[in-house]
Amino acid sequence: MPQSGGGSRAADAAPAGGRPVPALVRRLRGRPGAEAEERDTRSGSPFTSLGVAPFRLHLRAEPSPLIVHSFVSDRWIFGYGSLIWRPGFPHREARVAGVHGWVRRFWQGSHDHRGVPGAPGRVVTLTPDRRGYVEGLAFRLDGEAADGVFEALDHREKNGYRRADVVLRFRGGGTAEGRVYVAPADNDAFLGPAPLEEMAAQVLASAGPSGANRDYILRLADALREHGIHDRHVFELERRVRDAASDGR
Repeated sequence: MPQSGGGSRAADAAPAGGRPVPALVRRLRGRPGAEAEERDTRSGSPFTSLGVAPFRLHLRAEPSPLIVHSFVSDRWIFGYGSLIWRPGFPHREARVAGVHGWVRRFWQGSHDHRGVPGAPGRVVTLTPDRRGYVEGLAFRLDGEAADGVFEALDHREKNGYRRADVVLRFRGGGTAEGRVYVAPADNDAFLGPAPLEEMAAQVLASAGPSGANRDYILRLADALREHGIHDRHVFELERRVRDAASDGR
């Protein structure tokens, strides 16, 4: 049984094939220029059976705070410890850069470089800090050589360090995606925080295949100053180490 007034609306809504057209489509067909667009885009369009041209979306690209400004063939690695003064791998350039959300701490044990099993030295790692910002050197690798560099670094940093992806912010402007080696708190060599006097005494008493632990901290502090990087934790521990060494402790 037909409904009152439904016949005329149904006629208006149905195309020649007798198939109903939704109200939104009818409004689109009625907009200026729709007929010409329909003729131009009719072939192969999923909208053809509805008698309407396809939608055309115009998206405006908005800037992102994490836009990466680097070549696809390049890779960046962030050094915040011994990599600053002894990278040990070929690189195309080195730039001062920083990473948000991390701080540098002498909380990682070294059983293979600056200490031995049973008497580890202390070296730096990065620890998460919501308000933190740590600066170091970002090394730009040649894309073809990057795999070999990471293979060598995986061995060098094997005592608890893992790769992590970060966004590097270069001093003077610009950003790039990079990788960094971080020793998280759940690795077996992690020592964690301690009073500075205790840390200084451990540093002075430790040595390993790569040399004395004190040389590590003194060279790191000198390298940070050379690049205009301030790190209160490093400089305070350096002062305690120098004071203890001068006192013969």
